[in-house]
Amino acid sequence: MRKYRRALADRNVQKEGHAGLTAALDRGTVKRWDEMCVAWEQDGFPKQKQNPYHTEGSSMSFYLVLGEVY
Repeated sequence: MRKYRRALADRNVQKEGHAGLTAALDRGTVKRWDEMCVAWEQDGFPKQKQNPYHTEGSSMSFYLVLGEVY
């Protein structure tokens, strides 16, 4: 039950972050991104659609300090 509660808390943080990010972006951009993600996720195997989550030549990093991501 402890893991379940933690997962729910983490999910809520992610949902709030996503809502804040999408509210700050142009609606057309968000709609196109959503459509690309859904199309890629529904694509069979092997995937023929371009992976919208992949960024060429860049990397992402974060710092975890006392349970907060920076």
